[in-house]
Amino acid sequence: MTDLKRQLKEDKAIRSAARSILLAQIAQVRHGLSGQRIGEKLADKIGNPALEKLENAGTPAKVIAAAVAGAASVVAVALAWKPLTDLFATTAEEEALETDDDA
Repeated sequence: MTDLKRQLKEDKAIRSAARSILLAQIAQVRHGLSGQRIGEKLADKIGNPALEKLENAGTPAKVIAAAVAGAASVVAVALAWKPLTDLFATTAEEEALETDDDA
């Protein structure tokens, strides 16, 4: 019976230690996210060093960066193509209906 009590005390101690570590990590995450949005933090940590390196880089690196930005734009347009065409198609249909009503 004493072995079980000792094991129970050890298990409770381990559980308490794990809980305190978890609560400390949660507090650290909350503190890290307070005051600034996640996007701003990422932009500060990733964007500024990348811009500094790009400024120090030569022309080929700038051309590559422009190509990457262009490719990202193409991907964004490709992903938004269906909603955009639906939006303009609806607008064209509405205009056609209005023109038919006026005639």
